[in-house]
Amino acid sequence: MEKEENIKHGQVWKICLHIVIASFVFYYTVGVFNPCTENVAASLNWGSRTSLYVTIFSSLVSLGTLIGASCVGYFLDHYGRRTTMMWNDILYIVGTIILVMPSTTTFGIGRFLTGLTTGFSATLVPIYIAETTPEDMSHKVGPLILISHNLGLMSAFGFGLALPTENFNTNPFNYWWIFMFLFPAALCLYQLIYFKYFCIFDTPLFYMGKNDIENAKKALEMTYTEVGMEVGMKRLQSEYEGKTTEGVKISLVYFICKKRFRKMVRVGCILCVLEQFSGISPIIFYSTIIFGKMGGGIFLSRLLTFIMGLGNMISALISIPLLKFIGRKRLLVIGHFILAIDLLILGIFSGHVQVGVLVPAIFLILFMFLFSLALGATLWIYIGEVLNDQILSFSLLLNSITDVVLAFLFQIVGDAIGINNVFLFFAFIMLIGTVYSQYDLIETKGKQKEQILIEMKVIEKRENTDNTIKNDNSADDRFYKSTEQDRDDSVEYNRNSVLTVI
Repeated sequence: MEKEENIKHGQVWKICLHIVIASFVFYYTVGVFNPCTENVAASLNWGSRTSLYVTIFSSLVSLGTLIGASCVGYFLDHYGRRTTMMWNDILYIVGTIILVMPSTTTFGIGRFLTGLTTGFSATLVPIYIAETTPEDMSHKVGPLILISHNLGLMSAFGFGLALPTENFNTNPFNYWWIFMFLFPAALCLYQLIYFKYFCIFDTPLFYMGKNDIENAKKALEMTYTEVGMEVGMKRLQSEYEGKTTEGVKISLVYFICKKRFRKMVRVGCILCVLEQFSGISPIIFYSTIIFGKMGGGIFLSRLLTFIMGLGNMISALISIPLLKFIGRKRLLVIGHFILAIDLLILGIFSGHVQVGVLVPAIFLILFMFLFSLALGATLWIYIGEVLNDQILSFSLLLNSITDVVLAFLFQIVGDAIGINNVFLFFAFIMLIGTVYSQYDLIETKGKQKEQILIEMKVIEKRENTDNTIKNDNSADDRFYKSTEQDRDDSVEYNRNSVLTVI
């Protein structure tokens, strides 16, 4: 475990708070169109095509996220986390300027470009946070991602309450939606300035991948004290081994094909797809419309959407102490199970049993609260702890593909079979997620990066780490060895070489 005097706590918080601005913008962008669809439609004269355009322009963000997630790995590998973050900010600012031009075409282009940046942020932020934060601060800093997500949603939904609910064509305040879309661009400008002039180093792991030991040490000095540098170096070495062999960076194809990485690939892909099949993205995109179909008026639907975002924010704050005292695996198992129960009840009372708008609205709001509390924060922290950046990028790519499909089909399928039956389907998938999480995931709470890689069967247990591992974890923890013969000598050689250089 890393001692308090080893870490520059204030500096870690400062860097991570600036990183998660991208997470705030990510979810703000996802949610901002939700409460203002009627207002945008009136301003751009969509008329009878409003429903079609709402589906298309909501899906364009998901499509942009998909493409961004598929490209971000290249930029992270070649240009680093910091430079990628700055270019991401520039792209968002340009996309927003195009979006607010008074045209349906430019609105669609802007939605796609800003969606593209969310795909970058989805992968970039957890990698940047994980590589910057010492292990002993991960349970404190990790929830920042979810908190910023929920704060972004709540802000977007809150701004929507100020929009008029009638006389859209004659009320000048109808153009408040333009400010709603411009607001996150200002945050991107601030973030761009910070990383350009005040945070001048990338992560240590990026420099190590470039064999730039000098800058790797300087980057470590940003978050570790002088007495803690040895601990930081050890962590850096373990992370580097998890993504390299014989000192050379491994491609994604290698990870997928090699047996010792199969568990890592399986866990990342299944968890990221399961998250989408909870129904989280369609609910974020269309909650105002869903509440309206349940019987709420325009303002009531917006108000319920805002309350849903507020519940998200509160549950994210509650999740922080939970992550400190409860294991990640246990929370993921519990999270999938309670979401299955909530979605089952929601499916029953939103169509099969007619009880008005209040009861299904309560369970829809409760869904968002429970998702954030037991699944959202835990998932982001967990995948950051057990995956390397290539597999994380690939897993989030699958997440984005699922997002695009569900965002486009949700209203279509809902109109065909009823939204209540869609909720029942999501409940069944969450039940499957409960069983999977129980039997395939490992526990990561309180464990060093090296031990996590051992239990994920990526690297072998070293003799000189036995005592440390046994002291940090319970006696019944099991440790696995790699089955790849080519790893035996090359990893030991690479480990000793890295330590010698450092």
